[in-house]
Parts: sequence; structure tokens; C-alpha cells
Amino acid sequence: MEMWESQGGQAYQVIEPVDGFHPSQTGQALTSSYLFNLLNANNPNLLGKVNPYNDKIEAQFADQGGY
Repeated sequence: MEMWESQGGQAYQVIEPVDGFHPSQTGQALTSSYLFNLLNANNPNLLGKVNPYNDKIEAQFADQGGY
């Protein structure tokens, strides 16, 4: 919640309103971002190597609007 609030969000936005317990979609995105950064800082070997073909993939498919 601190991460979200530091970005200008409200704490209630990271909790699913239907049950008031589970993380919302925003909360899940923040959790995955936090976990990725934590792993990358402390155990980068767990994430594996960067795909060496990323530039070629981006050149061929460009920005498809998240699809």
C-alpha cells in the first residue's frame, strides 16, 4: 500500500472491493512488480538471462497495444 500511496493512489484501491480481502488487479500488479524487483536485486540468477533476440522480436512485431 505504501508503494501505491507514494505514487498518488489510495490504499483502498489495492484491495478487491467484492470481498475486502484479496488484492485488486492494481494490487496484483504492484505485488508482481515488487517481487520481480526483489528477486532481481537479491537473486537475479532465478530470473534467467535476458532473451538475446528481444531487439529482433520488437523490430518484427513492434507495439501491438499489449496483445
